[in-house]
Amino acid sequence: MRALTPLSLLARFVVMAALGLMILVAPGFTQRWLHALFTAALMINGVAALSVSLFQRREAHPHAMLSGVVSLSAGLFAALFPGVLMKSVTLAIGLWSLLVCVAQIGYVVQLIVMGERGRIKFALLAALSLVTGVSLLWGYSAGRALQWLAGVYLLVYALWQLMDLLGVLINRNVESSRLLSRLRVHPPVLLTALLPSVVLRRLSARYATLTQDVVIPKPSPSRESWPETLEVVFHLGKNVAFGFGHVVVSLRGVTYSYGCYDESSNRLFGALSDGVILVSPTESYIPYCQAIEHKLLIGFTLGLSKESAGMLEGGMRARLKSDCAPWTPPDRPEYDFGARFYKVRRGVFRLYNVMRTNCCAMAQIIASGTGLNLLPPNGFVTPGAYFEYLESELRDPESNVLEMRIYAHR
Repeated sequence: MRALTPLSLLARFVVMAALGLMILVAPGFTQRWLHALFTAALMINGVAALSVSLFQRREAHPHAMLSGVVSLSAGLFAALFPGVLMKSVTLAIGLWSLLVCVAQIGYVVQLIVMGERGRIKFALLAALSLVTGVSLLWGYSAGRALQWLAGVYLLVYALWQLMDLLGVLINRNVESSRLLSRLRVHPPVLLTALLPSVVLRRLSARYATLTQDVVIPKPSPSRESWPETLEVVFHLGKNVAFGFGHVVVSLRGVTYSYGCYDESSNRLFGALSDGVILVSPTESYIPYCQAIEHKLLIGFTLGLSKESAGMLEGGMRARLKSDCAPWTPPDRPEYDFGARFYKVRRGVFRLYNVMRTNCCAMAQIIASGTGLNLLPPNGFVTPGAYFEYLESELRDPESNVLEMRIYAHR
């Protein structure tokens, strides 16, 4: 993993700005050029994957041949039917925007029923998602709408790369770094939502033979020393939260996890449920997840001051005391590893909602005192978006993300 440098930030700015301007000024030429590039990439990837499966030990690469065939077939299809690719992308983004609109409307209803604030904000976001989706799916204007959205997005993304570059050049302090983290433009949530499954496939072969933890340190040393740490741990697995993954937070030897642990209250196949917080000793929680649930665990370590760690620990205890009530899961002997459960009785987290008030949103609230501020994407708040954010912060010498750890089986 490489650290963010002025040169890499400048390169990002130039590439994104140039591509955004090309899309807005010469959309036809840019579309043909990107289509050719994408088609070539699919074919090259397919040939490379097939070569690996044919000339190396096949048992070490069980999915290489299938991946190669799919990639090569997709490349040939894109080359033979160039118009289908643009229409497919437009259709996918349009449908996703409508799905985001539904998620926002559901969250507005949740806020109204529970008497919480924020309903106007999310109603406006729902309207924006609706307009975007309808514009993309509206007949002949769909292609032009997608080009305009892509061009504007890339220009805004380039602008934030320029702001990061200026921040590095003027040696911005921690407070300005936190401000920029609030404003940072992230990759589209449609892509980051799929990140857990991509990471799982990438690391599954290596993880199967892992005998000790793999630690990936910060490429460039942090400019501050931190007396305490907090860890955000991502759970990856084919059946973990519809493939989106799960997030927990560990602080001072205690792990906090929010989810739909009360299966009797599940609705819509677990998409909605009573919100429950699990509290457990970290040393017993990690082996449980690996041995019983067979999850791939990846953790990001965040540096904390003693004051921040104390505030986070005290705030979590206060939340459990004021907003929650002890709860015992019926007939679940596998939870006999020191876990305690609390059902949320007050606030918006009374209802677990896989699209909004999920494990990732809860983890961000717990970690908010660390200076990391991830604005939830419009619609789904996914572990993939949070993972992408922490991975980018690991490369930033100004951030308090210190290392990434891939856990071996205990």
